[in-house]
Amino acid sequence: MWRSGGEGEREAFEALTREHLPRLYAFALRLAGERATAEDLVQETYLKAYQAFHRFLRGRDARPWLMKILLNTYRDQLRQALRTPDPLQPGDLEAWLQARGQARGSQLVSSDPGARAVERSLSEEVHAALLDLPPEFRSIVLLADLEEYSYPEIADLLDCPLGTVMSRLARGRKLLREMLHEYARRHGLIEG
Repeated sequence: MWRSGGEGEREAFEALTREHLPRLYAFALRLAGERATAEDLVQETYLKAYQAFHRFLRGRDARPWLMKILLNTYRDQLRQALRTPDPLQPGDLEAWLQARGQARGSQLVSSDPGARAVERSLSEEVHAALLDLPPEFRSIVLLADLEEYSYPEIADLLDCPLGTVMSRLARGRKLLREMLHEYARRHGLIEG
Protein backbone atom coordinates (compact mmCIF):
# COMPACT_ATOMS: atom_id res chain seq x y z
CA MET A 1 0.00 0.00 0.00
CA TRP A 2 1.02 3.59 -0.57
CA ARG A 3 1.70 5.79 2.40
CA SER A 4 0.27 9.27 2.61
CA GLY A 5 3.05 11.67 1.81
CA GLY A 6 1.55 14.96 0.62
CA GLU A 7 3.26 16.27 -2.50
CA GLY A 8 5.12 13.01 -3.12
CA GLU A 9 1.87 11.05 -3.03
CA ARG A 10 0.24 13.42 -5.53
CA GLU A 11 3.22 13.10 -7.89
CA ALA A 12 3.19 9.31 -7.58
CA PHE A 13 -0.56 9.25 -8.25
CA GLU A 14 -0.23 11.45 -11.33
CA ALA A 15 2.71 9.45 -12.69
CA LEU A 16 0.77 6.21 -12.30
CA THR A 17 -2.57 7.40 -13.68
CA ARG A 18 -1.87 10.18 -16.22
CA GLU A 19 -1.21 7.84 -19.15
CA HIS A 20 -4.62 6.18 -18.68
CA LEU A 21 -6.73 9.35 -18.83
CA PRO A 22 -7.23 9.47 -22.64
CA ARG A 23 -8.39 5.86 -22.76
CA LEU A 24 -10.55 6.35 -19.68
CA TYR A 25 -12.16 9.38 -21.30
CA ALA A 26 -12.78 7.55 -24.59
CA PHE A 27 -14.44 4.71 -22.67
CA ALA A 28 -16.54 7.15 -20.61
CA LEU A 29 -17.62 8.90 -23.82
CA ARG A 30 -18.74 5.63 -25.36
CA LEU A 31 -20.48 4.62 -22.15
CA ALA A 32 -22.26 7.91 -21.45
CA GLY A 33 -22.67 9.18 -25.02
CA GLU A 34 -22.19 12.85 -24.16
CA ARG A 35 -18.95 14.79 -23.89
CA ALA A 36 -19.95 16.76 -20.77
CA THR A 37 -21.18 13.64 -18.98
CA ALA A 38 -18.01 11.75 -19.91
CA GLU A 39 -15.83 14.61 -18.65
CA ASP A 40 -17.74 14.71 -15.36
CA LEU A 41 -17.48 10.95 -15.05
CA VAL A 42 -13.71 10.96 -15.57
CA GLN A 43 -13.27 13.88 -13.15
CA GLU A 44 -15.28 12.09 -10.48
CA THR A 45 -13.33 8.88 -11.13
CA TYR A 46 -10.00 10.68 -10.87
CA LEU A 47 -11.03 12.35 -7.61
CA LYS A 48 -12.23 9.07 -6.09
CA ALA A 49 -9.04 7.32 -7.24
CA TYR A 50 -6.88 10.00 -5.65
CA GLN A 51 -8.83 9.77 -2.40
CA ALA A 52 -8.36 5.99 -2.36
CA PHE A 53 -4.78 6.02 -3.62
CA HIS A 54 -3.40 5.08 -0.20
CA ARG A 55 -5.13 1.69 -0.63
CA PHE A 56 -3.72 1.05 -4.12
CA LEU A 57 -1.18 -1.79 -4.12
CA ARG A 58 2.21 -0.83 -5.50
CA GLY A 59 3.19 -2.76 -8.61
CA ARG A 60 -0.39 -3.30 -9.83
CA ASP A 61 -1.70 -2.01 -13.15
CA ALA A 62 -3.64 1.20 -12.55
CA ARG A 63 -5.87 0.92 -15.65
CA PRO A 64 -8.23 -1.83 -14.34
CA TRP A 65 -8.37 -0.08 -10.97
CA LEU A 66 -9.37 3.22 -12.61
CA MET A 67 -11.82 1.45 -14.92
CA LYS A 68 -13.52 -0.22 -11.95
CA ILE A 69 -13.88 3.13 -10.18
CA LEU A 70 -15.31 4.67 -13.38
CA LEU A 71 -17.81 1.85 -13.84
CA ASN A 72 -18.94 2.02 -10.20
CA THR A 73 -19.29 5.80 -10.46
CA TYR A 74 -21.34 5.44 -13.65
CA ARG A 75 -23.63 2.85 -12.05
CA ASP A 76 -24.07 5.07 -8.99
CA GLN A 77 -25.03 7.98 -11.24
CA LEU A 78 -27.54 5.82 -13.13
CA ARG A 79 -29.10 4.62 -9.88
CA GLN A 80 -29.31 8.18 -8.58
CA ALA A 81 -30.97 9.33 -11.80
CA LEU A 82 -33.53 6.52 -11.51
CA ARG A 83 -34.32 7.45 -7.90
CA THR A 84 -34.89 11.12 -8.69
CA PRO A 85 -36.39 11.38 -12.16
CA ASP A 86 -37.43 14.74 -13.51
CA PRO A 87 -41.20 15.13 -13.67
CA LEU A 88 -42.53 14.73 -17.20
CA GLN A 89 -44.08 17.73 -18.85
CA PRO A 90 -46.57 17.81 -21.73
CA GLY A 91 -44.65 17.51 -24.99
CA ASP A 92 -41.55 15.90 -23.42
CA LEU A 93 -41.89 12.67 -25.39
CA GLU A 94 -42.29 14.48 -28.70
CA ALA A 95 -39.32 16.76 -27.94
CA TRP A 96 -37.18 13.78 -26.96
CA LEU A 97 -38.03 11.86 -30.14
CA GLN A 98 -37.28 14.91 -32.27
CA ALA A 99 -33.98 15.59 -30.46
CA ARG A 100 -33.01 11.90 -30.71
CA GLY A 101 -33.52 11.98 -34.48
CA GLN A 102 -31.37 15.12 -34.80
CA ALA A 103 -28.70 13.74 -32.49
CA ARG A 104 -28.11 10.71 -34.67
CA GLY A 105 -26.82 12.94 -37.43
CA SER A 106 -24.57 15.20 -35.36
CA GLN A 107 -23.78 13.18 -32.28
CA LEU A 108 -20.01 13.02 -32.63
CA VAL A 109 -19.09 16.47 -33.90
CA SER A 110 -16.43 17.73 -31.53
CA SER A 111 -13.14 19.58 -31.42
CA ASP A 112 -12.00 17.51 -28.44
CA PRO A 113 -9.12 15.11 -29.31
CA GLY A 114 -10.61 12.25 -27.27
CA ALA A 115 -13.97 12.66 -28.96
CA ARG A 116 -12.31 12.79 -32.40
CA ALA A 117 -10.61 9.48 -31.65
CA VAL A 118 -14.00 7.97 -30.92
CA GLU A 119 -15.35 9.49 -34.15
CA ARG A 120 -12.61 7.85 -36.18
CA SER A 121 -13.06 4.45 -34.56
CA LEU A 122 -16.84 4.14 -34.78
CA SER A 123 -19.29 5.28 -37.40
CA GLU A 124 -22.20 7.37 -36.20
CA GLU A 125 -24.66 4.53 -36.70
CA VAL A 126 -22.56 2.08 -34.72
CA HIS A 127 -22.06 4.65 -31.98
CA ALA A 128 -25.80 5.38 -31.87
CA ALA A 129 -26.55 1.64 -31.66
CA LEU A 130 -24.12 1.30 -28.75
CA LEU A 131 -25.86 4.17 -26.97
CA ASP A 132 -29.23 2.47 -27.52
CA LEU A 133 -28.05 -0.66 -25.71
CA PRO A 134 -29.22 -0.90 -22.10
CA PRO A 135 -26.34 0.21 -19.81
CA GLU A 136 -25.75 -3.27 -18.35
CA PHE A 137 -25.11 -4.64 -21.86
CA ARG A 138 -23.29 -1.55 -23.18
CA SER A 139 -20.63 -1.58 -20.48
CA ILE A 140 -19.84 -5.27 -21.03
CA VAL A 141 -19.76 -4.97 -24.84
CA LEU A 142 -17.43 -1.96 -24.59
CA LEU A 143 -15.15 -3.66 -22.08
CA ALA A 144 -14.91 -6.87 -24.11
CA ASP A 145 -14.92 -5.63 -27.69
CA LEU A 146 -13.29 -2.22 -27.52
CA GLU A 147 -11.17 -2.32 -24.37
CA GLU A 148 -10.29 -6.01 -24.91
CA TYR A 149 -10.71 -7.16 -21.33
CA SER A 150 -11.10 -10.89 -20.76
CA TYR A 151 -14.30 -12.36 -19.29
CA PRO A 152 -12.71 -12.87 -15.84
CA GLU A 153 -11.35 -9.30 -15.88
CA ILE A 154 -14.80 -7.94 -16.75
CA ALA A 155 -16.39 -10.03 -13.99
CA ASP A 156 -13.88 -8.54 -11.54
CA LEU A 157 -14.41 -4.98 -12.81
CA LEU A 158 -18.18 -5.26 -12.53
CA ASP A 159 -18.28 -7.42 -9.40
CA CYS A 160 -20.54 -9.97 -11.04
CA PRO A 161 -20.34 -13.69 -11.81
CA LEU A 162 -18.53 -14.88 -14.93
CA GLY A 163 -21.75 -16.45 -16.25
CA THR A 164 -23.50 -13.09 -16.02
CA VAL A 165 -20.72 -11.46 -18.04
CA MET A 166 -20.95 -14.16 -20.70
CA SER A 167 -24.75 -14.03 -20.99
CA ARG A 168 -24.92 -10.22 -21.01
CA LEU A 169 -22.17 -10.03 -23.60
CA ALA A 170 -23.98 -12.53 -25.81
CA ARG A 171 -27.28 -10.67 -25.41
CA GLY A 172 -25.63 -7.29 -25.98
CA ARG A 173 -23.89 -8.49 -29.14
CA LYS A 174 -27.16 -10.00 -30.38
CA LEU A 175 -29.00 -6.72 -29.81
CA LEU A 176 -26.23 -4.84 -31.65
CA ARG A 177 -26.41 -7.28 -34.57
CA GLU A 178 -30.14 -6.74 -34.80
CA MET A 179 -29.80 -2.95 -34.61
CA LEU A 180 -27.00 -2.88 -37.17
CA HIS A 181 -28.37 -5.40 -39.68
CA GLU A 182 -29.37 -2.72 -42.20
CA TYR A 183 -26.08 -0.87 -41.69
CA ALA A 184 -24.12 -4.06 -42.41
CA ARG A 185 -26.19 -4.80 -45.51
CA ARG A 186 -25.67 -1.26 -46.90
CA HIS A 187 -21.90 -1.51 -46.38
CA GLY A 188 -21.64 -4.94 -48.01
CA LEU A 189 -20.73 -6.70 -44.78
CA ILE A 190 -23.58 -9.17 -45.25
CA GLU A 191 -25.63 -10.24 -48.22
CA GLY A 192 -29.20 -9.65 -48.51
